[in-house]
Amino acid sequence: MMNRTENRNRKRRLQHVLAFALAFFVAATLALPLDTETASAAGPAFSGRPNVNAKLKVIKRNFKDVNLRLEAQQTVGGYDTLQGMCYGGGYIYYLLWHQTKDMCKVVRLNRSDMTTAKVSKPLRLNHGNDMTYNSKTNRLVVSNARPARKRLTVINPNSLTIEKVKDITLPKDLPGIDWDRINSKGGYNGFNNIAYNAKYNQYVIQLYETRDFVFLDANFNPVRYVKPRRWDRQVYQGMDSFDNYIVVCNSIGRGGPENVLSVYDWNGNYVSRVVLNRAKELECVFHQGNQLYAGFYYAHTEKYRWAVKTKKVRKTVKVKVKKKIKKGKNKGKYKTVTKKKKKMVTVKTYVKANKGRRWLNRDCYVYQVTNL
Repeated sequence: MMNRTENRNRKRRLQHVLAFALAFFVAATLALPLDTETASAAGPAFSGRPNVNAKLKVIKRNFKDVNLRLEAQQTVGGYDTLQGMCYGGGYIYYLLWHQTKDMCKVVRLNRSDMTTAKVSKPLRLNHGNDMTYNSKTNRLVVSNARPARKRLTVINPNSLTIEKVKDITLPKDLPGIDWDRINSKGGYNGFNNIAYNAKYNQYVIQLYETRDFVFLDANFNPVRYVKPRRWDRQVYQGMDSFDNYIVVCNSIGRGGPENVLSVYDWNGNYVSRVVLNRAKELECVFHQGNQLYAGFYYAHTEKYRWAVKTKKVRKTVKVKVKKKIKKGKNKGKYKTVTKKKKKMVTVKTYVKANKGRRWLNRDCYVYQVTNL
Protein backbone atom coordinates (compact mmCIF):
# COMPACT_ATOMS: atom_id res chain seq x y z
CA MET A 1 0.00 0.00 0.00
CA MET A 2 2.87 2.31 0.91
CA ASN A 3 4.57 1.69 -2.44
CA ARG A 4 1.45 2.64 -4.40
CA THR A 5 1.08 5.85 -2.38
CA GLU A 6 4.73 6.75 -2.95
CA ASN A 7 4.36 6.11 -6.70
CA ARG A 8 1.28 8.34 -6.88
CA ASN A 9 3.15 11.09 -5.00
CA ARG A 10 6.13 10.78 -7.36
CA LYS A 11 3.83 11.07 -10.39
CA ARG A 12 2.15 14.18 -8.93
CA ARG A 13 5.53 15.80 -8.21
CA LEU A 14 6.70 15.00 -11.75
CA GLN A 15 3.53 16.51 -13.23
CA HIS A 16 4.01 19.65 -11.12
CA VAL A 17 7.62 19.99 -12.30
CA LEU A 18 6.64 19.53 -15.96
CA ALA A 19 3.78 22.05 -15.65
CA PHE A 20 6.10 24.59 -14.03
CA ALA A 21 8.74 24.07 -16.75
CA LEU A 22 6.13 24.52 -19.50
CA ALA A 23 4.77 27.69 -17.87
CA PHE A 24 8.31 29.08 -17.51
CA PHE A 25 9.08 28.34 -21.18
CA VAL A 26 5.90 30.08 -22.37
CA ALA A 27 6.51 33.08 -20.12
CA ALA A 28 10.12 33.36 -21.30
CA THR A 29 9.03 33.18 -24.92
CA LEU A 30 6.43 35.90 -24.48
CA ALA A 31 8.98 38.06 -22.69
CA LEU A 32 11.28 38.22 -25.74
CA PRO A 33 11.71 41.73 -27.14
CA LEU A 34 9.24 42.55 -29.90
CA ASP A 35 12.00 43.46 -32.29
CA THR A 36 13.74 40.09 -31.98
CA GLU A 37 14.51 38.83 -35.47
CA THR A 38 12.64 35.60 -36.22
CA ALA A 39 12.31 33.69 -39.44
CA SER A 40 8.52 33.44 -39.04
CA ALA A 41 7.89 37.13 -38.33
CA ALA A 42 5.55 38.47 -41.01
CA GLY A 43 6.22 42.09 -40.20
CA PRO A 44 4.46 44.94 -38.39
CA ALA A 45 0.67 44.83 -38.11
CA PHE A 46 -1.66 47.69 -39.08
CA SER A 47 -5.01 48.42 -37.48
CA GLY A 48 -6.66 49.04 -40.85
CA ARG A 49 -8.05 52.39 -39.71
CA PRO A 50 -8.19 54.79 -42.68
CA ASN A 51 -6.49 57.63 -40.76
CA VAL A 52 -3.87 57.01 -38.11
CA ASN A 53 -1.72 59.31 -35.99
CA ALA A 54 1.36 57.22 -35.25
CA LYS A 55 3.70 57.61 -32.31
CA LEU A 56 7.43 58.11 -32.82
CA LYS A 57 10.27 57.24 -30.45
CA VAL A 58 13.80 58.21 -31.42
CA ILE A 59 16.47 55.50 -31.13
CA LYS A 60 19.03 56.43 -28.48
CA ARG A 61 22.39 55.24 -27.20
CA ASN A 62 23.81 56.36 -23.87
CA PHE A 63 20.78 58.68 -23.51
CA LYS A 64 21.67 60.51 -26.75
CA ASP A 65 19.63 60.50 -29.98
CA VAL A 66 21.66 58.42 -32.44
CA ASN A 67 22.82 60.74 -35.23
CA LEU A 68 23.53 58.55 -38.27
CA ARG A 69 25.82 61.07 -39.96
CA LEU A 70 27.98 61.40 -36.87
CA GLU A 71 28.06 57.63 -36.34
CA ALA A 72 29.52 57.25 -39.83
CA GLN A 73 32.01 60.09 -39.08
CA GLN A 74 30.93 62.09 -42.13
CA THR A 75 31.31 65.87 -42.21
CA VAL A 76 28.72 68.42 -43.30
CA GLY A 77 29.27 69.17 -46.97
CA GLY A 78 30.40 65.61 -47.64
CA TYR A 79 28.41 62.39 -47.41
CA ASP A 80 25.89 63.91 -45.06
CA THR A 81 22.35 63.36 -46.38
CA LEU A 82 20.30 60.30 -45.45
CA GLN A 83 18.55 58.46 -48.29
CA GLY A 84 17.64 54.74 -48.43
CA MET A 85 17.65 52.49 -45.35
CA CYS A 86 16.90 48.83 -44.55
CA TYR A 87 17.54 46.05 -42.04
CA GLY A 88 18.98 42.57 -42.45
CA GLY A 89 20.92 39.95 -40.51
CA GLY A 90 21.42 41.99 -37.35
CA TYR A 91 22.47 45.20 -39.13
CA ILE A 92 20.88 48.44 -40.20
CA TYR A 93 22.14 49.63 -43.60
CA TYR A 94 21.75 53.20 -44.79
CA LEU A 95 22.91 55.46 -47.60
CA LEU A 96 24.57 58.86 -47.13
CA TRP A 97 24.45 60.99 -50.26
CA HIS A 98 27.03 63.59 -51.36
CA GLN A 99 24.93 66.38 -52.84
CA THR A 100 27.59 67.79 -55.19
CA LYS A 101 29.39 64.59 -56.24
CA ASP A 102 26.08 62.70 -56.64
CA MET A 103 27.54 59.57 -55.07
CA CYS A 104 26.75 57.62 -51.91
CA LYS A 105 28.40 55.72 -49.10
CA VAL A 106 26.75 52.64 -47.59
CA VAL A 107 26.96 52.38 -43.79
CA ARG A 108 26.52 49.12 -41.85
CA LEU A 109 25.34 49.72 -38.29
CA ASN A 110 25.23 47.12 -35.52
CA ARG A 111 21.58 46.99 -34.47
CA SER A 112 22.47 45.65 -31.02
CA ASP A 113 24.32 48.76 -29.83
CA MET A 114 23.85 51.20 -32.74
CA THR A 115 27.58 51.47 -33.43
CA THR A 116 29.15 51.60 -36.88
CA ALA A 117 30.51 48.30 -38.20
CA LYS A 118 31.69 49.51 -41.61
CA VAL A 119 31.48 52.41 -44.07
CA SER A 120 31.92 51.82 -47.79
CA LYS A 121 34.03 53.77 -50.22
CA PRO A 122 32.14 56.29 -52.39
CA LEU A 123 29.91 54.32 -54.76
CA ARG A 124 28.27 55.33 -58.04
CA LEU A 125 24.72 55.13 -56.74
CA ASN A 126 23.65 58.59 -57.89
CA HIS A 127 20.95 59.93 -55.57
CA GLY A 128 20.59 56.52 -53.88
CA ASN A 129 17.00 57.30 -53.06
CA ASP A 130 16.04 53.91 -51.63
CA MET A 131 17.54 50.59 -50.55
CA THR A 132 16.09 47.19 -49.64
CA TYR A 133 17.44 43.88 -48.30
CA ASN A 134 16.78 40.52 -49.96
CA SER A 135 16.78 37.97 -47.12
CA LYS A 136 16.99 35.02 -49.52
CA THR A 137 20.10 36.17 -51.42
CA ASN A 138 21.61 38.25 -48.59
CA ARG A 139 22.04 41.23 -50.91
CA LEU A 140 21.25 44.93 -50.78
CA VAL A 141 19.44 46.46 -53.76
CA VAL A 142 19.55 50.22 -54.36
CA SER A 143 17.21 52.34 -56.46
CA ASN A 144 19.65 54.87 -57.94
CA ALA A 145 16.91 57.37 -58.87
CA ARG A 146 17.90 60.59 -60.60
CA PRO A 147 19.63 60.86 -63.00
CA ALA A 148 19.86 57.05 -63.53
CA ARG A 149 16.13 56.73 -62.98
CA LYS A 150 15.75 53.20 -64.42
CA ARG A 151 18.71 51.67 -62.59
CA LEU A 152 19.02 49.15 -59.77
CA THR A 153 22.36 48.37 -58.14
CA VAL A 154 23.08 45.16 -56.19
CA ILE A 155 25.53 45.49 -53.28
CA ASN A 156 27.33 42.84 -51.24
CA PRO A 157 26.47 43.60 -47.58
CA ASN A 158 29.77 42.17 -46.31
CA SER A 159 32.22 44.01 -48.56
CA LEU A 160 29.84 46.95 -49.26
CA THR A 161 30.88 46.87 -52.92
CA ILE A 162 28.82 46.88 -56.11
CA GLU A 163 28.21 43.42 -57.63
CA LYS A 164 25.70 44.13 -60.36
CA VAL A 165 23.86 46.94 -62.17
CA LYS A 166 20.49 46.39 -63.85
CA ASP A 167 18.39 48.84 -65.87
CA ILE A 168 14.66 48.07 -65.83
CA THR A 169 12.63 48.25 -69.06
CA LEU A 170 8.88 47.71 -69.23
CA PRO A 171 7.58 45.04 -71.65
CA LYS A 172 4.86 46.26 -73.99
CA ASP A 173 2.61 43.36 -72.96
CA LEU A 174 3.25 43.61 -69.18
CA PRO A 175 0.03 42.42 -67.44
CA GLY A 176 -1.99 45.42 -66.20
CA ILE A 177 0.11 48.07 -67.98
CA ASP A 178 -1.63 51.20 -69.30
CA TRP A 179 0.59 52.72 -71.98
CA ASP A 180 -1.89 55.52 -72.71
CA ARG A 181 -1.60 56.61 -69.07
CA ILE A 182 2.20 56.35 -69.12
CA ASN A 183 2.56 58.24 -72.41
CA SER A 184 0.22 60.99 -71.19
CA LYS A 185 2.75 61.64 -68.42
CA GLY A 186 5.70 61.87 -70.81
CA GLY A 187 6.50 58.17 -71.17
CA TYR A 188 8.30 55.70 -68.94
CA ASN A 189 10.75 57.79 -66.94
CA GLY A 190 12.00 55.29 -64.38
CA PHE A 191 11.22 54.82 -60.71
CA ASN A 192 12.04 56.35 -57.36
CA ASN A 193 12.05 53.56 -54.79
CA ILE A 194 12.17 49.80 -54.22
CA ALA A 195 11.16 47.22 -51.61
CA TYR A 196 11.67 43.46 -51.39
CA ASN A 197 8.83 41.28 -50.09
CA ALA A 198 10.05 37.97 -48.64
CA LYS A 199 6.56 36.40 -48.62
CA TYR A 200 6.22 36.67 -52.40
CA ASN A 201 9.96 36.69 -53.22
CA GLN A 202 9.35 39.75 -55.39
CA TYR A 203 10.33 43.40 -55.54
CA VAL A 204 8.02 46.35 -55.98
CA ILE A 205 9.01 49.72 -57.47
CA GLN A 206 6.98 52.92 -57.90
CA LEU A 207 7.17 54.91 -61.12
CA TYR A 208 7.89 58.59 -61.48
CA GLU A 209 4.94 60.78 -62.58
CA THR A 210 2.21 58.11 -62.36
CA ARG A 211 3.20 56.60 -58.97
CA ASP A 212 2.00 53.26 -60.32
CA PHE A 213 3.49 50.04 -58.93
CA VAL A 214 5.55 47.61 -61.00
CA PHE A 215 6.28 44.19 -59.49
CA LEU A 216 9.57 42.42 -60.34
CA ASP A 217 10.48 38.78 -59.89
CA ALA A 218 13.63 37.65 -58.06
CA ASN A 219 15.69 38.32 -61.22
CA PHE A 220 14.33 41.88 -61.61
CA ASN A 221 12.03 41.00 -64.51
CA PRO A 222 8.73 42.97 -64.53
CA VAL A 223 5.78 40.63 -64.00
CA ARG A 224 2.83 42.87 -63.09
CA TYR A 225 1.67 46.49 -63.31
CA VAL A 226 -0.83 47.99 -60.81
CA LYS A 227 -2.49 51.43 -60.83
CA PRO A 228 -3.34 52.53 -57.28
CA ARG A 229 -6.62 54.43 -57.09
CA ARG A 230 -5.31 56.80 -54.44
CA TRP A 231 -2.02 58.28 -53.28
CA ASP A 232 -0.91 61.11 -51.03
CA ARG A 233 0.10 64.13 -53.10
CA GLN A 234 3.39 64.94 -51.41
CA VAL A 235 7.08 64.26 -52.09
CA TYR A 236 7.26 60.48 -52.19
CA GLN A 237 10.47 58.89 -50.91
CA GLY A 238 11.49 55.35 -49.87
CA MET A 239 9.24 52.33 -49.36
CA ASP A 240 9.05 48.97 -47.57
CA SER A 241 7.04 45.79 -48.10
CA PHE A 242 6.21 42.81 -45.89
CA ASP A 243 3.41 40.29 -45.58
CA ASN A 244 0.59 41.75 -47.74
CA TYR A 245 1.58 45.40 -47.27
CA ILE A 246 3.40 48.08 -49.26
CA VAL A 247 4.37 51.18 -47.25
CA VAL A 248 5.35 54.38 -49.10
CA CYS A 249 7.03 57.43 -47.49
CA ASN A 250 5.69 60.90 -48.29
CA SER A 251 7.66 63.80 -46.85
CA ILE A 252 6.64 67.36 -46.00
CA GLY A 253 5.78 69.57 -48.97
CA ARG A 254 3.72 69.70 -52.19
CA GLY A 255 0.32 69.45 -50.62
CA GLY A 256 0.87 68.65 -46.96
CA PRO A 257 2.61 70.05 -43.88
CA GLU A 258 3.22 66.61 -42.38
CA ASN A 259 5.08 63.39 -43.09
CA VAL A 260 2.81 60.54 -44.15
CA LEU A 261 3.08 56.79 -44.67
CA SER A 262 0.73 55.56 -47.40
CA VAL A 263 -0.16 51.94 -46.68
CA TYR A 264 -1.36 49.70 -49.55
CA ASP A 265 -2.11 46.00 -49.81
CA TRP A 266 -0.22 43.77 -52.26
CA ASN A 267 -2.79 44.53 -54.98
CA GLY A 268 -2.37 48.29 -54.67
CA ASN A 269 -5.53 48.99 -52.67
CA TYR A 270 -5.15 51.93 -50.28
CA VAL A 271 -5.38 50.78 -46.63
CA SER A 272 -4.30 53.59 -44.30
CA ARG A 273 -2.91 57.11 -44.15
CA VAL A 274 -0.42 57.14 -41.26
CA VAL A 275 0.64 60.62 -40.13
CA LEU A 276 4.13 61.07 -38.62
CA ASN A 277 4.24 64.49 -36.97
CA ARG A 278 7.92 65.37 -36.89
CA ALA A 279 9.52 68.59 -38.17
CA LYS A 280 12.14 66.68 -40.16
CA GLU A 281 12.12 65.26 -43.69
CA LEU A 282 10.92 61.67 -43.86
CA GLU A 283 13.31 59.74 -46.14
CA CYS A 284 12.84 56.02 -45.64
CA VAL A 285 10.98 53.25 -43.83
CA PHE A 286 12.01 49.70 -42.94
CA HIS A 287 11.00 46.87 -40.62
CA GLN A 288 12.84 44.58 -38.23
CA GLY A 289 10.73 41.62 -37.19
CA ASN A 290 7.35 43.05 -36.19
CA GLN A 291 8.63 46.58 -35.55
CA LEU A 292 8.51 49.49 -38.00
CA TYR A 293 11.17 52.23 -38.22
CA ALA A 294 11.49 55.47 -40.17
CA GLY A 295 14.58 57.50 -41.11
CA PHE A 296 14.54 61.31 -41.03
CA TYR A 297 16.89 63.98 -42.41
CA TYR A 298 17.14 67.35 -40.68
CA ALA A 299 19.00 70.33 -42.14
CA HIS A 300 19.12 73.31 -39.77
CA THR A 301 21.29 76.32 -38.95
CA GLU A 302 22.40 76.87 -35.35
CA LYS A 303 25.05 78.72 -33.37
CA TYR A 304 26.94 75.45 -33.02
CA ARG A 305 27.82 72.38 -35.06
CA TRP A 306 27.32 68.85 -33.80
CA ALA A 307 30.56 66.88 -33.43
CA VAL A 308 31.66 63.51 -32.06
CA LYS A 309 33.79 63.34 -28.93
CA THR A 310 35.19 60.28 -27.22
CA LYS A 311 35.57 59.93 -23.49
CA LYS A 312 36.64 57.30 -20.97
CA VAL A 313 33.96 55.87 -18.69
CA ARG A 314 33.93 53.00 -16.22
CA LYS A 315 31.54 50.27 -17.36
CA THR A 316 30.70 46.72 -16.37
CA VAL A 317 31.87 44.45 -19.19
CA LYS A 318 32.04 40.72 -19.77
CA VAL A 319 35.53 39.21 -20.00
CA LYS A 320 36.73 35.65 -20.56
CA VAL A 321 39.21 34.26 -18.03
CA LYS A 322 40.96 30.92 -17.43
CA LYS A 323 39.84 29.10 -14.28
CA LYS A 324 41.53 26.05 -12.75
CA ILE A 325 39.26 23.03 -12.24
CA LYS A 326 39.47 21.83 -8.62
CA LYS A 327 37.37 18.65 -8.73
CA GLY A 328 36.45 15.76 -11.00
CA LYS A 329 38.30 13.93 -13.73
CA ASN A 330 39.56 17.21 -15.23
CA LYS A 331 41.03 18.39 -11.93
CA GLY A 332 44.11 20.54 -12.48
CA LYS A 333 43.10 21.54 -16.00
CA TYR A 334 41.77 24.97 -17.01
CA LYS A 335 38.44 26.04 -18.46
CA THR A 336 37.29 29.34 -19.93
CA VAL A 337 34.56 31.16 -18.02
CA THR A 338 32.87 34.53 -18.49
CA LYS A 339 32.98 37.05 -15.66
CA LYS A 340 31.83 40.60 -15.18
CA LYS A 341 34.29 43.28 -14.18
CA LYS A 342 34.59 47.05 -14.07
CA LYS A 343 36.72 48.46 -16.86
CA MET A 344 37.55 51.83 -18.38
CA VAL A 345 36.24 51.93 -21.93
CA THR A 346 36.09 54.56 -24.66
CA VAL A 347 32.61 55.67 -25.72
CA LYS A 348 31.28 58.18 -28.25
CA THR A 349 29.25 61.19 -27.28
CA TYR A 350 27.91 64.19 -29.19
CA VAL A 351 28.89 67.73 -28.32
CA LYS A 352 27.95 71.20 -29.57
CA ALA A 353 31.23 72.46 -31.03
CA ASN A 354 32.37 75.57 -32.94
CA LYS A 355 30.13 77.88 -30.94
CA GLY A 356 29.98 81.58 -31.66
CA ARG A 357 28.78 81.73 -35.27
CA ARG A 358 26.00 80.19 -37.32
CA TRP A 359 26.63 76.73 -38.78
CA LEU A 360 24.73 74.44 -41.11
CA ASN A 361 23.93 71.07 -39.53
CA ARG A 362 22.78 68.07 -41.54
CA ASP A 363 21.62 65.41 -39.15
CA CYS A 364 19.99 62.02 -39.65
CA TYR A 365 17.89 60.08 -37.14
CA VAL A 366 15.89 56.85 -36.94
CA TYR A 367 12.60 56.49 -35.07
CA GLN A 368 10.52 53.52 -34.01
CA VAL A 369 6.94 53.90 -35.30
CA THR A 370 4.07 52.59 -33.15
CA ASN A 371 0.29 53.00 -32.77
CA LEU A 372 -0.26 51.86 -36.34
